Amino acid sequence: MAGATYRIEGIDQAYDNSVTTGRDGTATVGELFSGSYKIYEVSPPEGYLPSDEVQTVHYDGERSINVTFCNDPLAAIEIHKQDADTGDALFAVFDVFKDTQHIDTIRVDGSYTISGLSEGTYTFVEVACPGNYILDPTPHSIHVDPSGNHTVSYDLIITNTKKPGLEILKYDRTTNRPLADVTFAVYKDTELYGHFTTDENGRIYLDNLHPGTYLAVEIDSDDEHVVNSTPQQIEIKAGDAVKTLVFFNSLKPGIHLIKVDGITMKSLPNVRFVFKLVGGSYRQEFTTDINGEIDLSKLTPGAYEVRELEAPEGYLIDDAVRVVQVNPDENANFVFTNT
Repeated sequence: MAGATYRIEGIDQAYDNSVTTGRDGTATVGELFSGSYKIYEVSPPEGYLPSDEVQTVHYDGERSINVTFCNDPLAAIEIHKQDADTGDALFAVFDVFKDTQHIDTIRVDGSYTISGLSEGTYTFVEVACPGNYILDPTPHSIHVDPSGNHTVSYDLIITNTKKPGLEILKYDRTTNRPLADVTFAVYKDTELYGHFTTDENGRIYLDNLHPGTYLAVEIDSDDEHVVNSTPQQIEIKAGDAVKTLVFFNSLKPGIHLIKVDGITMKSLPNVRFVFKLVGGSYRQEFTTDINGEIDLSKLTPGAYEVRELEAPEGYLIDDAVRVVQVNPDENANFVFTNT
């Protein structure tokens, strides 16, 4: 080992000298007088523990003396950062502590080696990781004892679990056609996580989620479909695959009204009606067209009061109030007559 410096001091005479080992691990001291000398290390080779050994030799002035010293290497810790499922390399940032005292902050890109470690307990605390992974909250500790009969190179594997995802799918109940522009409120553990709208494939995808209980509530649909008022809830745990919630929407109902002569069944145009949603604010007036028809669509499901307001010339007005019930995915047809 190169780079070790030794002191040679005379015991029975005045002598003081220092030498440093070369690349072959040796250093030569020449031109010594006969006598006794003590030799000790004043600085170890780089990466090694200092030796506290002191050797005493007696030189007779004729024969060369070989003196051998040994050094224990300082320890090294190699940290490996991996995906918990695939083993793929990840980056992370760690605070490093020795015997509870903070000594460094390191960034690990897949792997990182800390060398030249003296005896002590080294603890690694993760403070940052990729955004789509869950931070590892566990301190990882290794006790290093390079001077004993122990391993001087330690491997530490620390893994991260990918954050799970949530997929919300939206379809037409009858045709299974994906529905775009449907808005959901998503809650995590009762707190609002955000509002999200389905894309052209009827899909909302949320990734990088923290574990917890998620609730999806539909708050707005497209103008053709009824809002699905039944929320869905799901628990997401660390390490879960993508969870899926599927919602179906029914079409808003319609009313097809036909007005005819009660005897001849001839269509009657220009008959004015009012439609009113029972228990709601909807109220609209419509007049039958040339075919005696009123065609309404995209209505809120419920019961509607239908009342004739004005009959065509030559006919009696029908002043009865009819209640028409329309349900999702339904187009109701009704025939009204005049005398």
